[in-house]
Amino acid sequence: MWCSGVGAVETRDLSISVGGRAILSGLNLYIERNTVTVVTGPSGSGKTTLLKVLAGYIPNLYRLYSISGMVRVFGMQPLDALLSGLVAYIPQDTWSFFIGRSVCDELAILGMEEGYSSELCSRPIEVLSDGELYDMLIQLSLHLGARLILVDEPSTHLDCNKLEYVMERFRELADEGRLTVVVADHRYQSYAEYVDSVVEIGDSYGGDRSTRVERHKLYGRAALRVDDLWVRLGSRYIVEGLSLEAREGEAVALYGGNGAGKTTLLKVLAGFIKPDRGSIERSGDVFYIPQRPVYWFSTASVGDELKLYSRVYGRGLDAVNSAVELFNLSKVIDRDPYTLSVGEARRLSLALSYIASPKILLLDEPTLGLDRSSTEILYSYLDIARENGTCIVMATHSRWAVEQADRVVRLESSNGCSEQCR
Repeated sequence: MWCSGVGAVETRDLSISVGGRAILSGLNLYIERNTVTVVTGPSGSGKTTLLKVLAGYIPNLYRLYSISGMVRVFGMQPLDALLSGLVAYIPQDTWSFFIGRSVCDELAILGMEEGYSSELCSRPIEVLSDGELYDMLIQLSLHLGARLILVDEPSTHLDCNKLEYVMERFRELADEGRLTVVVADHRYQSYAEYVDSVVEIGDSYGGDRSTRVERHKLYGRAALRVDDLWVRLGSRYIVEGLSLEAREGEAVALYGGNGAGKTTLLKVLAGFIKPDRGSIERSGDVFYIPQRPVYWFSTASVGDELKLYSRVYGRGLDAVNSAVELFNLSKVIDRDPYTLSVGEARRLSLALSYIASPKILLLDEPTLGLDRSSTEILYSYLDIARENGTCIVMATHSRWAVEQADRVVRLESSNGCSEQCR
């Protein structure tokens, strides 16, 4: 019997092992109904295993696994929920879930001949791509009326457009009170706007294999919106028809080679260059750090520059002291900013943005001139800024900097652009 007054998923002190090896230990988890939740963590942290437990496959099908603790799905044993038609599991290995030789055969088995094109229906299962099979399983699950869908690594199987379509559909059904979704994925950032919460599972420090569970803050509302942006330099368009949305707490990388228009686009976003066509909406103040920030300093010492910004932005000396410590500026505090190296000048500019605490931070080639220790300082600051809800857009051709972004927009020198899931 489906219990209507309980959550969708609940585990208490759940421990799972196979062959004497612990996979999850002491997991306590509660997921409300009609929500979209991502379970993330490193490879081997137990994401897929957890989904199979919630689906009732472990230990009922995979009998070598041992389980202790409590697991409930809609207040029921997972296997009972599965047999009641309440649960659907979308695996990474899609091939193993089909019985028929063609799509038509599969639909006939399920009594679902209608709703698919004749061209797709007649195709053999073995010629369908991994993404097509994955999408088909999701559509079948929705059609059969599952109330909990467990989805394993969708970002690996679906392209960006299909992934966004599926997650948007999940979001709509959850908002309508018709569906709960649990996604296991280590690359969820591109669709985080459709997710209610992120649960990170992984080993705690030490060798006791106890399982950490951390809930992450998700991105906030849109901080920067660009619609159909066109920018021309001379007779050549540098940016053609670009549309982009970046959210609070999100880092977006504009990635491309020399001449792709990265710096020009940042200056347009900052308001320094007027676009030929299109619109830009900003939710708050913007702080722009150019490739060579040394030319923007206006005082006689690093310390004076920091104090100036603390006065302008209404911050006290505590903010100055924190910036000096965070960006390792104590040894250059009395130096003239114009005598700083490229890397030191960049650390100072980052410190100034830290004091300003803008809604939108624009960075042009942020790793330029930074040694290893300074690069680590930059990455730490990006994490802090995101935690504080700052929207970050950085132009870069460095693949190392791209790794720090939540989303990547690739700009091509031929004026094209494409968005990549992360």
